[in-house]
Amino acid sequence: MTPVPEQAHRPVRDTLVSEWLKTGSTRAIWFVAGGAVLIVLAVTALTVSVVAVWEGLPQERRSDVFLTPPAQIALLPLQLCVGVLGVLAFTSEYGTGMIRSTFAAVPRRGTVLAAKTLVTGSVALVIGYVGILVTFGVSWWIAGDRSLGFNTGPPADQLPMLLASGLSVVVVALVSVGLGAVLRSTTAAVVLLVLLLYVLPMSTGYLPAPWDDRVASVMLANLHYQVGMDDFAMVYFDGLLSPPAALALMATYVAVTLGAAAVVVGRRDT
Repeated sequence: MTPVPEQAHRPVRDTLVSEWLKTGSTRAIWFVAGGAVLIVLAVTALTVSVVAVWEGLPQERRSDVFLTPPAQIALLPLQLCVGVLGVLAFTSEYGTGMIRSTFAAVPRRGTVLAAKTLVTGSVALVIGYVGILVTFGVSWWIAGDRSLGFNTGPPADQLPMLLASGLSVVVVALVSVGLGAVLRSTTAAVVLLVLLLYVLPMSTGYLPAPWDDRVASVMLANLHYQVGMDDFAMVYFDGLLSPPAALALMATYVAVTLGAAAVVVGRRDT
């Protein structure tokens, strides 16, 4: 009787291995990794340039220099990088027709969705946290004892926000897997992702008060501020969502998109 559980788990394990191999063999993963490196380098260069400006100012004007936390500058580009990777998890196979072979090899489509989600989420976890933490650490080191706004307190004070930012990268990747599975079009899914992360949050500023802050507070792009209890969230969102509520809403975004993907993938003919 003992071999039965092993045989039952083998398709799941084989599917995971297959998805890892497919992800590692595509150019997309290397473009995403290279993009993450370029993002870190670009933000580091920005920090260096701000330090140079600070050094060139007279003493009485140096307090006017303020740099947005470098990790936050890097966050949106990192989210877009892993978002594209998440979208391609399904759309690349739909585009080439390979999805038929995938579903023929693994008839349980929910298993395929789960495997792609787990693999993409794992990659996003590494890219997100490495990118965020390296950007933060290098920029903090470059700033040194110069007061640039983002380094006024001890580094430990930034930990909740850094953890929330890295988590948001993973959340965006998982949401993107769902979007790609539902839409099957790389262009459509990426456009919708950009709308979610950039256009819609910016558009809330045109709403009348207090709806501008209320709607902005539930946008996917703004949840990590509230999870990490950032000063930005306290000022602009007035504490509308507690950290647990913002975390629950993050999970809701993931559940809704992946739930829709499970329904669509399970019912749609390839």
